[in-house]
Amino acid sequence: MRPIRIVLGKIPRLLRDIVVEVIGSESDMRIVGEAESHTRVDDLLRSAQADVFVIDDSAESEAGGRERLVREHRRLRVLVLSDRGKAAECHWIEPHTALCLDVSPDQLVSFIRMSFDGGAIR
Repeated sequence: MRPIRIVLGKIPRLLRDIVVEVIGSESDMRIVGEAESHTRVDDLLRSAQADVFVIDDSAESEAGGRERLVREHRRLRVLVLSDRGKAAECHWIEPHTALCLDVSPDQLVSFIRMSFDGGAIR
């Protein structure tokens, strides 16, 4: 099975470092790109064949909004981290939205996997 391919969007540096460390320790996940600018997000998502796009809620509108992203990238899950990474929402086309109120390292990993395992957070 191929790893879950993750692209990071615009995220505050400290939160980005935490996300990179958490995902980097998982054997079934790979960060395959980082989009510092919203102007190249769509190209990067396509070329990286991303499964998950992680973005901070303050920068989400710059990337075109979660609804547009999941409509145009039908396999994509958009994980929107809230202010300072205290909570997250995951969106995908089915349509489906899941809310995670505990964004600890274990829950972040579970939240990413959840979108591929039928929606149940472990």
